[in-house]
Amino acid sequence: PTEVSSPASIALMDALARHIGCVRVRQVSCSQHDAIIAYTSDLMHIASAGLCIHFHPDMDQSFTAGAFRDCTRIADINATAWTGLLLENRQNVLTCLGVYIEDLGRIKAAIEGGDAAALAELLESAGRNKREMLTR
Repeated sequence: PTEVSSPASIALMDALARHIGCVRVRQVSCSQHDAIIAYTSDLMHIASAGLCIHFHPDMDQSFTAGAFRDCTRIADINATAWTGLLLENRQNVLTCLGVYIEDLGRIKAAIEGGDAAALAELLESAGRNKREMLTR
């Protein structure tokens, strides 16, 4: 809803969303929506695309399984549409991307340093966070 949305309009949109099968409908401000979508959608598309920009020259399907399929599924996207979406939500995307790059840097540093404890903690933290996400 916005400051000009009538209660009837909000109720209509809620009913429409539920009618087409949406089971989790939330009312949030436009800015909150865009900040969350930067993580749940925009960053996921960037990560998937990033995994497919370069690949090992000897790779073929005999080396792929579920993880490859799951992580790269959305890389085959409409580049024109996603360019517009990412640029439209630029500030939120850059914030999420910065945090993601920092986290990847921490993982990289743990691997480079052979720091099994730090790497395990990062991976355990990721698992805990994923389980928490599934409860929301």
